[in-house]
Amino acid sequence: MDLTFDLGTRGGAPTKLHPVYDARREAYALQLWENGQLSDEHGPYPYAGDVVETADDFLDRRGIRRLTGAERTDLYARLLTATGDLFYAQCVLALAEPQDQAAMLMYDGIAELMARLPEDQSGIAAFRIEDGSTDGQIYPNAEAAEAAQDDPEACTYLMLPVGQGHWSVDLCLEHLEHEAHRRHGCMVLGVPVRCWHAPLPTPQA
Repeated sequence: MDLTFDLGTRGGAPTKLHPVYDARREAYALQLWENGQLSDEHGPYPYAGDVVETADDFLDRRGIRRLTGAERTDLYARLLTATGDLFYAQCVLALAEPQDQAAMLMYDGIAELMARLPEDQSGIAAFRIEDGSTDGQIYPNAEAAEAAQDDPEACTYLMLPVGQGHWSVDLCLEHLEHEAHRRHGCMVLGVPVRCWHAPLPTPQA
């Protein structure tokens, strides 16, 4: 498997990320290659997830576009594969898949809606708690957003813009899990208590 992650071109020059695993230090890193030359390195970090979660900040500093949710999953897989233990990589991805897919779908949805939101304007977006999907609309207020949903209680509503442009995948996951527990009725002082419900399902393509 080719570990190199293609980010397209910038100024006509190919830009790529190369996942690296240093067995001696037991650490992960990212090498940034521009026009065929190593230009910077991000890391090392003890966990592949740390590299993925901080990759956008690294790319921001270099003036390179952020990763989409799907690209983050791909990058995570390549970082794990860089260890040389393909079985381990497959097991970790399989175990993380259901909740992570929902969070990444929400992450991508927020990014896409933010890109369409006119400057200096705000609005409300609806996301399905079950799988992180959105209807792709920006509403003027919460009432309009809820009225447009088939099952308003099955959704969570966010004011856009949010944070510094958009949430991280981890924050999306935390929010969806919190809202799922709230729907279950098992929240006590903001903490789920004796919740026997199944975790978030894997979104269907």
